[in-house]
Amino acid sequence: MKRQKKMLHASFLCIMMATFSNEAQSHIEQLGDRHGKNGLGLTAKDMDIWFECLLASVSQCDPKYTPQVEYAWRQCFTFGLSLMKERCG
Repeated sequence: MKRQKKMLHASFLCIMMATFSNEAQSHIEQLGDRHGKNGLGLTAKDMDIWFECLLASVSQCDPKYTPQVEYAWRQCFTFGLSLMKERCG
């Protein structure tokens, strides 16, 4: 479980940094390949469902969650998730 938490944390950082970092973009593309049709078999729709579930979890765990916080999450993840979804096919 500890390893999964570290991997998830690193993935979040890469997804958020993808807008600014070519290295993060490359890593996200690799993640998309690993999670896509030639890897785990996830689709772009699966990624959308995952992200909505993530936001639902954040809203339940963060007492300071507001529409502005949700907007910030969406803004931070939009570009990186789009890269992953392109690679998932």
